[in-house]
Amino acid sequence: MTYKTICMLFLMSLIVACSPNDPQPDIKAVEEDLLANYKINSIIASGEFVKRVTIQERPLNNCGNEDEVELSATRSRTLDESVDITLAVGIAGMTGAELGLKGELGIAIGGEYGVSHGQSLSDESQLSYTVSPNKFPVYTFSWKEKWEKGYITVTIDDDKEEKLEYFYLTSAYPEPMGAEYFECNDTGLAKATAIANGELPWQADFEAGKKAYADGNYEKAINFMTKVIEVEPEKVSAYNYRGRAYYNLGEYEKAIANYDESIRLNPESAIIYNNRGRAYYNLGEYEKAIANYDESIRLNPESAIIYNNRGRAYYNLHEYEKALADYSESIRLDPDDADAYFGRGNTYKQLKENDKAIADFKKYLELSDDEYWRNEALKHLEELGVSP
Repeated sequence: MTYKTICMLFLMSLIVACSPNDPQPDIKAVEEDLLANYKINSIIASGEFVKRVTIQERPLNNCGNEDEVELSATRSRTLDESVDITLAVGIAGMTGAELGLKGELGIAIGGEYGVSHGQSLSDESQLSYTVSPNKFPVYTFSWKEKWEKGYITVTIDDDKEEKLEYFYLTSAYPEPMGAEYFECNDTGLAKATAIANGELPWQADFEAGKKAYADGNYEKAINFMTKVIEVEPEKVSAYNYRGRAYYNLGEYEKAIANYDESIRLNPESAIIYNNRGRAYYNLGEYEKAIANYDESIRLNPESAIIYNNRGRAYYNLHEYEKALADYSESIRLDPDDADAYFGRGNTYKQLKENDKAIADFKKYLELSDDEYWRNEALKHLEELGVSP
């Protein structure tokens, strides 16, 4: 009996019991029967991917303190929350998770990593900001999640083998997006408290704008952030969000105008300089892009993505040695960043260091599942005499 057959029988048992007087199916018994007659054969990883999720705000009140403090962020999760099982049953939207498989397969995946079922996991790392004495910033950041994907082979009732797709969250760490500062006085503290309590008139629009941005509705995000700015013209993060929305719409001059205002209000934000550098880069103004990346690196020298971005600008100016240095530093800081390997491979290719270029393009293929850029990497390898 195949897995799909069991699912069909389970569904039929639900449909047949249509009369109130008919005995209802024992769902738990069906689940237990299924779980008692299957065997996990192997867990096979097929690739990795990265996604950024969950924009968060984190206040750090260092008022009245004469010492610097480091900002850290921790996210706790369980093994269950780190395993996503996708079973393409295709029957009335039912999934293996509904039949009790998720927990069992989660245990199996956890076993691959030496993780006990239900164990609490956490991702803790220092953000790259040091808070000076008598400062009160509110940092905005997102989580960069690294996921493994693959499949589990399962045999049910000694019948044919089924492949069940899975995703496993291997790690996550926070990436700063900006900061807003409050004064260490009664007014500043009162304002921060009001924000924390959701009491300010622009907050509903700000939250709606953040959600619209996260959903990819950039026009809507711009409209909400414009409303925020009309009420609170010194809201740094509103300008930054509006700038990023314009950037994603390809309106780079408008993005730069918003980043200019963000930097005027908060000249110590590495991420905003990086954002403005990206906008200049897309306008082909590579020297201006580099100037912004320089300032961003001064403020945040441990960010891999900024070195990667500056490397791309140097590459486009044909300053290949400087590009190599930046790509290599990006890889040192984040060895799993596929884009830096692609950029460095391309740079080595320009410098005729073909063996190093081949190694980097192969590493890119190991790390990336982006179909377009994978094809580009394969083209480079073919040009370098390596068959796919």
